[in-house]
Amino acid sequence: MDGQLISIIVACYNVEKYLDRCIDSIVRQSYSNLEIILVDDGSTDKTGEICDKWVKKDARVKVLHRKNGGPSDARNAGIRGSKGKWLGFVDGDDYILPAMYSELYAHRVEGGIAVCGSEIEKDGKRIPCPAIDTVLSPKEAIDLYIENELQSHYRGLFTYFGSYACNKLYDRSLFNTVLYPKGKKYEDMYIIMEILHIARKVCFFPSCGYIYVQNPDSITHGRDIIHESFYARKKQKEQLQQYWGITDSRMEELIACEYFLMLSRYSFLTAGEQAQNKHIAKWAWKNLQQIGYFHFPLKMKLKLFLFVHFPGLARNLRKIYHKG
Repeated sequence: MDGQLISIIVACYNVEKYLDRCIDSIVRQSYSNLEIILVDDGSTDKTGEICDKWVKKDARVKVLHRKNGGPSDARNAGIRGSKGKWLGFVDGDDYILPAMYSELYAHRVEGGIAVCGSEIEKDGKRIPCPAIDTVLSPKEAIDLYIENELQSHYRGLFTYFGSYACNKLYDRSLFNTVLYPKGKKYEDMYIIMEILHIARKVCFFPSCGYIYVQNPDSITHGRDIIHESFYARKKQKEQLQQYWGITDSRMEELIACEYFLMLSRYSFLTAGEQAQNKHIAKWAWKNLQQIGYFHFPLKMKLKLFLFVHFPGLARNLRKIYHKG
């Protein structure tokens, strides 16, 4: 017999191509005591219609239709409308494996977080990101989180303990005082330090449950050079000092990686767009030099050389690579 109610919040915005698979994977969970809250965030495609269809098909499903406010507002609306003792999040373009919530519930932590393994799906191929099997204190989890974030930049891997909410099961009480920041992208990065500050423990287990699908239409894939992730990373550095009294040099490394990403995005732009954004690229390069990039792997250093000194060549090489 299933245990306590788990509320699963699915924030949806223009994901008509993916949403049926996502919802189907949730309603087919071996853990059946679920409340499935679909938050249609002002979609302009058929996302809202698909949500309404599933409400009629499964009594556990309910939908909130709202004006577009971004992923943070959508998740907050879902949290406010939830009734479960436990909270889970699934993005509308992803999907989950049948036993994910059974296993997360089996590893649940009163006042804490359970974390399962995940995979990233790109071009139809799935790359495993297995988690470890251990229970950590919040302070130990922060150390692991920072190290995982660095490895994701240095090795280009999707790691098992990032800030993303979707491979986790939360005690709902953690969200009594924490909400996603209004109007922000990269919302998970803003609250991970807050959540760990009030959590009791973090339980990891290695079974894969969540499939993250790289969606080229995602709002996190834009042409802005300075992404919200930069500001979120700066906020994390402040939170680490505020909540834990910790000054970790690795946070400076992560901020350096954000400047690297800005220069990388700059190389994506057309020649005209590069001319318009040249001042931002110069600013990013100046700040990166001040922090230092000696810790970057050789491959990143070579890319950086191209981004800074030959952005046009970098752009053309990208075109050739993607055509191949």
